Amino acid sequence: MATSLIGSVSIFFYFFDALSQYQYEESAHYLHAISSVKIDEKRYAAFESKFVSLYSDFTRMPVGKVSLTRKMMDTIKLGVRSGMEFEEGMFDIIKSLMYMDGMVLRANPDAILLEDMRSFIQEFRKEIA
Repeated sequence: MATSLIGSVSIFFYFFDALSQYQYEESAHYLHAISSVKIDEKRYAAFESKFVSLYSDFTRMPVGKVSLTRKMMDTIKLGVRSGMEFEEGMFDIIKSLMYMDGMVLRANPDAILLEDMRSFIQEFRKEIA
């Protein structure tokens, strides 16, 4: 059963909420929830392990050191290689985040983008709850 784009957008914000709090296992869970194709338990365990490894250098790192754009591209590739599929509209959301990452990189390379976004993400989370 395919996840609707509206439902996917809500889950995507839960994904970023968990990511902004460095809860990588929870982030992996939400990414899988967004997928229109669910993978089995064994493949999910391998995916989750690779996801956590992918973000091992991300915690409290400024955009000048670790790019959110690169992480998101690698995250989606990991999901797809693990057997997940995502609706086309999700890529537009990711693209807009990449633009934001680029602007922050130019304006303030020492910014820790997801920590800066955390209060806005949590405010939105309250609204969709």
